[in-house]
Amino acid sequence: MPHVHGSHEPAWSLSRYLLIGLVLRGPAVWFGNGFEFVDQQFQYVDPAWHLATGQAWHATWEWLDGIRSWVYPGLLVGGVQPNGPALAATLCVTAGLALAGPTRFVALAGLCLGLAFCCRFQDALFGPPFLAVLLWQRRWSASAVFALACVPGIVLQGCVDLAHGAPFLATPWRYVASNVGLGSAGKWQAQPFLFYLYAGVVPVLCLLPPMLRVAGQRLWAGAALLPAAFAGAVVHLVAHSFVARKALRFEYGALALLLAVVAVGLPAAASRWARWHSACLGILHGGLFVWTSFWFGNAGAVQTALWLREQPGFDGRVVVVGGDATAVGGAFYARPPQMAMVGVARDGFAQWARANEVPAGSYLVAVREPLGAAEADAARLELVASFTGSFDLRRGERRFVYRRRP
Repeated sequence: MPHVHGSHEPAWSLSRYLLIGLVLRGPAVWFGNGFEFVDQQFQYVDPAWHLATGQAWHATWEWLDGIRSWVYPGLLVGGVQPNGPALAATLCVTAGLALAGPTRFVALAGLCLGLAFCCRFQDALFGPPFLAVLLWQRRWSASAVFALACVPGIVLQGCVDLAHGAPFLATPWRYVASNVGLGSAGKWQAQPFLFYLYAGVVPVLCLLPPMLRVAGQRLWAGAALLPAAFAGAVVHLVAHSFVARKALRFEYGALALLLAVVAVGLPAAASRWARWHSACLGILHGGLFVWTSFWFGNAGAVQTALWLREQPGFDGRVVVVGGDATAVGGAFYARPPQMAMVGVARDGFAQWARANEVPAGSYLVAVREPLGAAEADAARLELVASFTGSFDLRRGERRFVYRRRP
């Protein structure tokens, strides 16, 4: 890697960087809303709402099977935070970068990774490669500090399990048994083995054929500077590639670490293609930054829940056609006095309507498509509201709200 001369200008202070970060994230505070995936609401925010208020919430099968941790919902009660997976990814990235620093930073890395484990159990996979790199670097004291610093988070999870009447660390083991042993993850859409490579690594790092050599130079140069971050990201991505169910949200932490590795390796290449590669990185991630700052995820579900919450006499009774309770935004948004939401398959609605009647004062929500005119008339229903998304125009996010005519 060519030598990079230092600048004679004074370095910016941390407070200046934090102020810039605050200004850049301002749009997300004012405009960003909703959630990317239902798990992020129903596995973290809604349980926290229940803990804080004691009010009704929808306990999904994960909570009934005991594979979700109460640690993060408990932390969430204490203040406004991102959802558990997002916080876990942030903590893992912090840990991976901190390992390049002095021993006191290594202690921070262990504390962060231990807490990330409480938020999302699979992020424990970062631990072995992080520790292996420290041992490979012969940083013996740092290795011991890192291992010991991970312990508080692990003990915290175990103690919370004990407090809820389960054995020590029962929740993580149930999670592994459910997803790996019983194959619960396999019932969802499976993706090919190389999904994370072509859907995540290639776009995030701009590994495009004309710039592949430049990107490779920067990646390897960055790996020499941040070996723990590189090793942790690779191991995490490869390990999750063997799991049938894949989604990019599972690998945000690993992809962010790889991006950091490429970023510190930028000075390793200086050519026309290097300038193009830098431009592509800037355009891609700048565009993603703007998009996520204004995007309203699951807008139909959230707006439906907020609308229901404002209706006089709303008592929590909702019939969901083509979905279940998770299609109505969550208890944090709807705040129903009781959780009385019933799911009905769309192709079975006509039969259901002949055998049942939507009670007076309750609502029916159709997912994706409105009811047919004949179906609505037969059930004495009238359309009272519709929500078709905002920065999230997927058909599956559309909601049509009906109420029984007098």
